[in-house]
Amino acid sequence: MKNRDSNMEALRIIAILMVLYIHAFGLISGMGYTELGKNTTRLANAVCNTGVSCFILISGYYGISFQWKKLIRMELMVIFYSLCMTMLGAAFFPESMTDSVFELLVKSCIPAASRKYWFYSCYVCLMLMSPFWNRAVEKVGKDLFTWLVGVMLVLFSIFPTFLYFEITMDLGKGLVNMTMLYLAGRWIRMYGDYELKRKNGILLLLILAGVNYLSHVFTIHIAGITLRLTKDNSITNILISVLLLYLFKGFRFRSKFINCVAEKVFAVFIMNTFVMELVHGYVMKFDHDMIMSNWMPVWITADVLLTFGICIVIEAVRKFLLGSVEDRLTRKISKVGETIATRGRRVGWEKIKRFLFLQ
Repeated sequence: MKNRDSNMEALRIIAILMVLYIHAFGLISGMGYTELGKNTTRLANAVCNTGVSCFILISGYYGISFQWKKLIRMELMVIFYSLCMTMLGAAFFPESMTDSVFELLVKSCIPAASRKYWFYSCYVCLMLMSPFWNRAVEKVGKDLFTWLVGVMLVLFSIFPTFLYFEITMDLGKGLVNMTMLYLAGRWIRMYGDYELKRKNGILLLLILAGVNYLSHVFTIHIAGITLRLTKDNSITNILISVLLLYLFKGFRFRSKFINCVAEKVFAVFIMNTFVMELVHGYVMKFDHDMIMSNWMPVWITADVLLTFGICIVIEAVRKFLLGSVEDRLTRKISKVGETIATRGRRVGWEKIKRFLFLQ
C-alpha cells in the first residue's frame, strides 16, 4: 500500500465516499423531497453505485498478493469492530436489532463465513482464489483472457442491464461480479495499460452518468418490471468505473497523507453504517423538515464527511492502542496454521486415499 501512487489511493478514498453517499441516501429513502432533493438522489444513484466496482478494479489492476498474515489481520479487525458494534447496539439501541443478539455475536466471530458484510466475505473469497487467477491469466495468453472477460461481461453485466433478469440474482453484490471486475482490472494492467485522453474520458464519463440519471427520470416499466441502469453490475456503471480508473491512473503524484487515509478505508467499509446511523440520528439531528428542504444535499454531504472522519479517527486509535496486540495474535495464529499444515503434509494425500478408498 505504501508503495502505491497516491492517485490510485485518492480514487480509493473517493470510492468509499461514494459508498457512504449511497448509504446516506438509503437512510432517508421514502421521505418527502423537494425537486432539488429528488434530482440529487438521482444523481447520487447515477454515479455513486460505482464505488465498490472502483475498489475491485484497483485490486485487479495491482493484483492481490495473497498473504496469510494479511488475511488474519483483516479478519481480526473485522471481528473487533463487529463485536463492538453488536454489543453497543444491544446495549443502547436494542430496537434497531433486526436479528437476535446471539446470532449477531456468532456472525461477528466468523464475519467472512457468515457473510455479515457481503463485500468483505466476497473479498476474502477473491483473496483466497487470487493465486490461481493471477497464475491462470498469465498462462492462457491475451486471446483466451480477453474471451473470458468478454463472456463474463456479456453474461453477468450486459444481459442483466438490458434484460432485467440475471443469472446470479444478486444485483452485482456478489462474488461473480467481483471476480469479473478483478479480472477486468488484471486485463487492463496486462494488455490495456494506455494513457486516456483526459477530455475524451471526462466527456464519456459525463455521458454515461447522464444515461444513468435519465434511467431514473424516465424509468421503464414493463409488466411490473422496473428497469434502471444503476445496479452494481450494470454495464454503464462498470464503464464509469473503468473510466475513473483510467483518469486517475493518468494523475501521478505522491502524498503520505492520502496514502495514510487510504490504508484505513477498509475499516470505514465495516463501520460506516453503524457510525452513520449515530451521526444521522444524534449528531446531525436530522428531521423531516430538513430532508424536505433544499438544504438536503448539504446536510447529506455533512453526514457523509463526518461519518468518514469519525471512522478514520476510530481506526487510527484502534491501530495505536491495539496494533501490537494484533501483531502478536497474528504471529501466534500463523504459527498454529503452519503447524497444522506441516502435520497435514506428513499425513499426505496418498495415506488419506489408502484409508478412504480401495486401491
